[in-house]
Amino acid sequence: MYKVFEHTADIGIEVESENIERAFEEAAYAMISLSVNIENVNVKEKREIKINANSLESLLVKFLNEILYLFDAEQFVTKMTKVRIQNLDLYSELSGEKYDRSRHGSYLVIKAVTYHMIAVDPSGKLRVIFDI
Repeated sequence: MYKVFEHTADIGIEVESENIERAFEEAAYAMISLSVNIENVNVKEKREIKINANSLESLLVKFLNEILYLFDAEQFVTKMTKVRIQNLDLYSELSGEKYDRSRHGSYLVIKAVTYHMIAVDPSGKLRVIFDI
């Protein structure tokens, strides 16, 4: 016998910043801080990413998912980002280091960035939900 029940396995963030680029940077910082002790991450390496999309919402999801991919696949934990958005092209420099569980800890495991209830305002406000 089984019983079906609803279960929410999500967590979200809201960001309000002075512009859209800064809001994307703060969203990246917030997402990583949910997974590790970001204060213990040092800036030893830099990575550059370029992404394009057909909307700001898609651009945000792709950007954050790329940071998750680097963490999951390459064990690169991002501490700081510099974002430049031109039209719907995003250029970003990510600064961080190789993940070290003993220094960085382990909090939530974020599986993906979702489109559920996503909201991106070009003035610098956004909301995004993560699947955990």
